[in-house]
Amino acid sequence: MEQEKPINRPSSMLTETATVVALETDADENHFALLEVQPKNGCSGCASSGGCGTSALSQLFVSTHKKPIKVRNYIGARVGDRVEVSMDQSRLIKHSFMAYGLPLIGLLLFAVLAQNLALSLLSGDVGSQEKAQDFAELWAIAGAGFGLFSGWWITRKFYRPVVPEMQKIITSDFEQL
Repeated sequence: MEQEKPINRPSSMLTETATVVALETDADENHFALLEVQPKNGCSGCASSGGCGTSALSQLFVSTHKKPIKVRNYIGARVGDRVEVSMDQSRLIKHSFMAYGLPLIGLLLFAVLAQNLALSLLSGDVGSQEKAQDFAELWAIAGAGFGLFSGWWITRKFYRPVVPEMQKIITSDFEQL
């Protein structure tokens, strides 16, 4: 039974080229391809992308080992094929918020809450306001760590990102023979 590709195509798509490194089929006879995308330096927005701050920052987050992306193989790609993959651009904001925004909000929120809790609990017990403030700062640091971890954990536990879709085969190993 042949699978049909979804028809919904948003107007603003992000596209990238990837290489098919493996093929898989699940118990329901759904066909998948494992893709490796070659990372770019920075945003590629201008000729000096290699020397800008975005490029330097991107080097911190680029993994030295490539983890393949598992996508549905609607187009019948084979191992070694170079394919075009795309994703709705509006998803990028949601992915960015879940990856960076939620842990950052957790960090700030729990830091403030822990500091205020410590100040309200310790202001009369410690004796001097200065000691209470120092202790509250330690609570703020612990709260920030807890908030950061909580945001990261919620993202890992509950968020399921939408994977890109293969659009077309660019080059095939069989074309090169």
